[in-house]
Amino acid sequence: MIGAIYPGRFKCFQGERFELRRLTLLTGVNGAGKSSLVQSLLLMKQAVNTQSTYVRLNGVDMLRLGQALDVVLGEESLELAVEDEGGKRRTFRFHASNEESLNLSIVPPEHSQDDEPSFPELHQENFVYLNAERIGPRELFDADSSPEEALTVGAQGEYVAQVLQRRGDTFRVLPDLCHPSTDRENAGPTLLKQTELWMRDLIPDLEIRALTLPGVTAAALRFKKRGPHDDWVRPANMGFGVSYTLPIIVAGLLAMPGHLLVIENPEAHLHPQGQSRIGRFLALLAAKGIQVLVETHSDHVLNGIRLAATDEHPLRPEDVLIHFFSGRRQDNVAIAEAITVTRRGSLSAWPLGFFDQSERDLAAIIRGRRNG
Repeated sequence: MIGAIYPGRFKCFQGERFELRRLTLLTGVNGAGKSSLVQSLLLMKQAVNTQSTYVRLNGVDMLRLGQALDVVLGEESLELAVEDEGGKRRTFRFHASNEESLNLSIVPPEHSQDDEPSFPELHQENFVYLNAERIGPRELFDADSSPEEALTVGAQGEYVAQVLQRRGDTFRVLPDLCHPSTDRENAGPTLLKQTELWMRDLIPDLEIRALTLPGVTAAALRFKKRGPHDDWVRPANMGFGVSYTLPIIVAGLLAMPGHLLVIENPEAHLHPQGQSRIGRFLALLAAKGIQVLVETHSDHVLNGIRLAATDEHPLRPEDVLIHFFSGRRQDNVAIAEAITVTRRGSLSAWPLGFFDQSERDLAAIIRGRRNG
């Protein structure tokens, strides 16, 4: 498991250390550094998996970082690092040939890489990233040319239909990740059946069908509600919540202990109850050994995780960490505070601006009523 990220002097950082746990939440105001921390991790992942001598600032894993001058704070070099749970660190050094460069050269290590921890979590097959800009309802979904066993949902969820069509009846979900209603529903452990069960926590009675079309390099999805008079409908007739959430559930069920799952805005297009339940689903993944890093603006996702850490759920409070990004200093460096969860589900701190807008708005409404 990755124990910490050092984003170096990348964008709005200046050498800070960000601890990670089994389940880590990044939250806070817009433009304060949450996405930048994820991007630093994506650059390190790219460096591990590329066959080139450079990393691309744009295109890979939905990165849109622009030019070198946009990411290295006025310098020509960049140093990023990850640390394992035992404190061993692996450092990645990059160099920009000029400020307008669209890539960064990978600087070879000064000593043998055999002396550094390998961090298998950064390897392509163990690292799953879902961007905030996921694919919405589509008539057709893209198809990947990878072998069946290597198929993933894609950074935008663009391959989720193909994954369900190709692996839905063959991939067996780990017993610990099977839905609690599996026996009651007389459902098997296959990916498609388990995806349906978990999605029903968010959209009751949902059924899913994945299709391939003859002569077309694409896949399609159809949905319906269980009932004698309900017909199969196209994704556009089921809504954005289904299409945005489906890749999260599928990616989670495909993951194995030791994998790293990075998800941006899992709450998108979900009702508050669904947001809380997706938080609990992510908590289950973390409890079963899949490291989860989540960027979210949802107090419902947070509260779902807090509930999971305080009831009979296998997730422990000490396995959860929250990084609250409250803004930028005058020198444009990110301001972040680490918050932990207690055994009773409360938080170690509740700084100003941390999910307090509802209370502030209600107080203003009450004051308005009194003044009226």
